[in-house]
This record gives sequence, C-alpha cells and structure tokens, in this order.
Amino acid sequence: MSNDRARQIQLLIERLYQLTNSQIGWVEAIVSQFAVVHNYEIIDSDLFDICMLDSFGDALLIHHCMSKESFSKDKFEYVLERVANFCGNDAQIANRGNPGHDITIDGERFSLKTQADRNIKENEIHISKFMELGQGQWGDVPEDLMRLRDQSLRHMDSYERILSLRTLSKSPDIAVFMQDGNFLLLIYMLNCS
Repeated sequence: MSNDRARQIQLLIERLYQLTNSQIGWVEAIVSQFAVVHNYEIIDSDLFDICMLDSFGDALLIHHCMSKESFSKDKFEYVLERVANFCGNDAQIANRGNPGHDITIDGERFSLKTQADRNIKENEIHISKFMELGQGQWGDVPEDLMRLRDQSLRHMDSYERILSLRTLSKSPDIAVFMQDGNFLLLIYMLNCS
C-alpha cells in the first residue's frame, strides 16, 4: 500500500469518529454496496478508460444503494462530469437551458440521453431529437415539417456525439449499457441481490 493511500485511509478513519450513528449507517450501506458482485467492461471506447469505467460503475453502485430507479439525466450529467474530471479529463456540464450539448469533455461536445422505459429493446436505440425543438407548427403541412426538420438538424450541429445510458432490466439484476454513435462504449452489470 502506498503512503498516499495509507494517509487517505487514516484520514477517513479519523473523520468516521465525527459522524452520527445515522451517518455511520449510511457509510456502512455504501461500503457494503461496493462488495456487490459486479462486472465493468469496456467493449470499444475512445472516451472511457479503466479509471472512468470503474468510477462511473462505482457511482452507479452508490446510486443503487439508495434507489431502485434508473439514473435520471441530471445524475448522468453530474456523475459523468465528476468521473471525467477525477480521471484527468477536462469536463464541464453546459449551462442549464442550453439548447445544444449537455457536457463538454476534452473539447468534444456531447448530448446525453437516458432510456429506461418498459418497452426498451437491447438492439434498438430510441433518440427523439424532435422533442427538444419545443417550438414549431406540428401538423401535416410539408413546409412546417421541413422547417422542423431543418431546426432539428441545426440543433444536432451543436454537439459531436450522443451518449446514451440505457437501463435494460431492473433490480435485483441491473444491466446498464452506455453507448454512443459508435455503439457499445461500455457495459455495466451488477447483481444487487
């Protein structure tokens, strides 16, 4: 064990003495969650390395210590930014209400999507960019539909990649696939039983 790691552990021990009984209970639950059987695997990624994969997977473990629900989009944004920065990348979430990208990592703009619906299919990704347009005349007039199409294409010019976090099954067995346009960035599996 390195000296830095030993110092980190000693500091944690000292801080544990200052916690309330309730806080100790939460720490115990989180530490126990790290012992859950899990498998993190990079299939093909130019974004995720082992550090990002382990850190993102561990964040999912912590999340599922306190919730049976899938990650929401805001949690996805926050954890991805934190993980990327922790692992030496330069990541920043876009300002709320930004009509384009959600996060920039090492100068590359990403749109983040989450999907956990009941009808999700493992071999299909559903991304609805028209939902993000907000305004426009929806109907059957071809000119209106062409304006909406052009507006959607302009919107998609504001980012280079789409990263989709998909929950394919629910607790106690959870399978989460993260994919981008090149597909299958990583697979995260855990058994929460």
